[in-house]
Amino acid sequence: MPRSTSMSTSTFDKSEKRSQQIMAPPMRYDLKQGISQQVLNHLDNLNITTTGPVRDSIERFKQALSLRQENKQYTTFGYIPAPPDSDVTRQVIGKDGYFFKMTTTLCDCDFIWHDRKNQVFLFWGSSKFKVVKALNSIRWRIHKIYTILQKQQQATTTQYDVEDISDDDDDLPSLISYEEIQLEQQMMKMNVSETTECGDVDKHGFDINEND
Repeated sequence: MPRSTSMSTSTFDKSEKRSQQIMAPPMRYDLKQGISQQVLNHLDNLNITTTGPVRDSIERFKQALSLRQENKQYTTFGYIPAPPDSDVTRQVIGKDGYFFKMTTTLCDCDFIWHDRKNQVFLFWGSSKFKVVKALNSIRWRIHKIYTILQKQQQATTTQYDVEDISDDDDDLPSLISYEEIQLEQQMMKMNVSETTECGDVDKHGFDINEND
């Protein structure tokens, strides 16, 4: 596919973003455009052999490629790395390719495929806009699943260290009531008054002015 371009994207499916409040970081996609025959050759090299709905999707895709070839229109191709965790990858794709199919329909792109050999998600569409929208949607889903797994892991691994102070009673200060504090202050005042009335005394408690 000779014509290549890169596009900076920071917008995602707004309805999904508002409902989930999960933001995926922006990413520059390596987008390529090629004629229908080049795309068909690429599909053949992938050795996509399957049955059921996926096979029907491929046949519709090939029909669209034939129509574009007649009209001399290009097909846009893009890709992103698949998650290294196989469980996450399965959740991104969905049972029987549910989320791939839904993304293909909502974004109006041609086809999305998981290349297991090279661990990448492949996207094809009739325009850059449609392919980028699909890329953003799947990237958002990858980020969402990792965010949920991270929160679950934090919830299960968070532990709190509780110090046992049941045997530390000797280290605690003595408790004293407010009434005891008032009584102690009153006694201190009385001692000061008695000392003043007795006058000067020596170290033995005798009045040094007694013989004056």
